[in-house]
Amino acid sequence: MIISAIRDGNITGAIFILVSILISLTVHEYSHGYIAYKCGDNTARNFGRLTLNPIKHLDIFGFLAMMLAGFGWAKPVPVNMRNMRKPRRDIALVSLAGPVSNFILAFIGVLFYKIFFTLLDPAEIIINGKVEIISNLTSDFAYNLFHNFCNFFYYFSILNLGLGLFNLLPIPPLDGSKILSSILPPRIGYRFLQLERYAGLFILTLFALSRLGGLDFIFTPLIYLRDLIWEGFNKLIGLLPFIY
Repeated sequence: MIISAIRDGNITGAIFILVSILISLTVHEYSHGYIAYKCGDNTARNFGRLTLNPIKHLDIFGFLAMMLAGFGWAKPVPVNMRNMRKPRRDIALVSLAGPVSNFILAFIGVLFYKIFFTLLDPAEIIINGKVEIISNLTSDFAYNLFHNFCNFFYYFSILNLGLGLFNLLPIPPLDGSKILSSILPPRIGYRFLQLERYAGLFILTLFALSRLGGLDFIFTPLIYLRDLIWEGFNKLIGLLPFIY
């Protein structure tokens, strides 16, 4: 992802993606720990993971995968189901918290994108991986500044939508697998949850297939859904009277 941007000579875009990844993964993991804490489990807090410090959540291999393959992971927040008041319900809430936080960040990203888009007083805009704007602003500095803000929040919102949707896949150790295990009958759900012992193998397989183009059947629908949600957020925020 970042490597592709650098290869294309888009250094600014690579920096935007890097910052977006750090913020998105940090908030994602913090949300897991915070909801677990609210459900009675202090494990994340005791391990110093109830923080927005990205260093505490960074997994070097997951971060590199994010740069190379476009998907990755942070260091999982430790959770102890035995400490939760209603383990099956609470583990679903804890797992859902991460993707929901990414959707919220994506909405905020689209909101600020639209705000700066409006401030640019644009005559035309085309979205195709980047923002192209014809503006009535007379100051080159103001135009470049707002143009960069638009680009950043576009990358930020797109990345968060992709991260949230990807984590909802019911593949161990992704959040979707834990949500599914809490919905299944207890015995089946428990056995399904045990598949997390092979998490490293699942991740390695996903990474290898992504590099070989073997995950198009997964990523193509996710990209379509991601863009659909982005357009939905865009239209919803466009209903505000001071934004167009």
